[in-house]
Amino acid sequence: EVGVSGQLGSCSINEQIGSCSDGVSIDQASCEVGSCSDDGSVDQTECETESCSDSTYVDQATCDDAGETWEAGVWSVEVWTVTSCSSVDTCQELTTDPEDVVSCDGYVEEIPVETLECDCEDPLGETVGALQTCNEAGTGFDDCNCPCNTEIGRWITSYARGGHWLMDASPLLSMVKDGGDRTIRFQSSYGYGNTLNFHFSNQEKGGSATQAVPLFNGGSFNQDYNSQYEPLEIEIPSDATRVELYAVISGHGWGADVENCAEFCNHTHHFSVNGTEYVKDHPEAGDSRGCIDQISLGTTPNQYGTWPFGRGGWCPGMQVDPWIVDVTDSVQKGQVNTITYQGLFNGIDYVPQASNSGQGFGANINMKSYLVISQ
Repeated sequence: EVGVSGQLGSCSINEQIGSCSDGVSIDQASCEVGSCSDDGSVDQTECETESCSDSTYVDQATCDDAGETWEAGVWSVEVWTVTSCSSVDTCQELTTDPEDVVSCDGYVEEIPVETLECDCEDPLGETVGALQTCNEAGTGFDDCNCPCNTEIGRWITSYARGGHWLMDASPLLSMVKDGGDRTIRFQSSYGYGNTLNFHFSNQEKGGSATQAVPLFNGGSFNQDYNSQYEPLEIEIPSDATRVELYAVISGHGWGADVENCAEFCNHTHHFSVNGTEYVKDHPEAGDSRGCIDQISLGTTPNQYGTWPFGRGGWCPGMQVDPWIVDVTDSVQKGQVNTITYQGLFNGIDYVPQASNSGQGFGANINMKSYLVISQ
């Protein structure tokens, strides 16, 4: 089925669509002809010209002195009403006469376009469900509508400035290892003219990334944040040459909590590989020069607003650098390895305390993390 757009109908009673507020007129043209309350004037201007009730005096003072009433006619126009409907039941409510013939004229029922379930393979090699829809000609189905939402890079827009950024995405090479065409989507809250280039090189690192195993994502940063994360059991191939933790982490939210988390507080992220802990912290968060001090690392200088202040994992007008840690020495090749994670503030679960400032929004951690295996 190609699908049909729905359309409301109009109530018809005894083949008459619509009714007049005067209860008499049977068509819209006669219904909407105006009339004057003096039953004499034939146009609105004449009707609304004030006059004396004795039809003689031409000014209000003399009329009032004689005990007469100075008044004007009221010009009125009846209203023609058409009732929309999607079933005859709506129209039945407009009449009490069982002999009336009632219908809902012109109604077209919506027919949804036919869809089929289909499978897509995402850049991580995982199968995800999607839909394909009947094409406009009704001769078959369009291609599977596969999502394009696997993040490979993150940049924070600058305050009223452009920018130029470079970041290392080598651990995500596994997403394009099979070659061929790839669909790339740039997502932003604002409209930008941009140029995006990928630079490929061989830097003799001893193998390239062949797997990126998803680990943990972020979410609302509060006392329940860590309850969503269970230890992960991941088997490492025996021929792995390098294993890395890869995480892109940025904290957002300000004003709503006393600690100004997670944009301006030092939230810490604790990954454990077979019991060996690796920690990502943000000591620059809240520092009045935290982002100024990172100009040499990519922050766009001379922006507007509060750009100089350090943030929890990001700066306005800067790439969010991936946190990449070599954990090869902590894994056991050819065996199952245990990975755990916690997000903390001052070494414990973060429990927000409301600031009652009436400003800002609550703490949130935007995180994508992987265990990257090279062979």
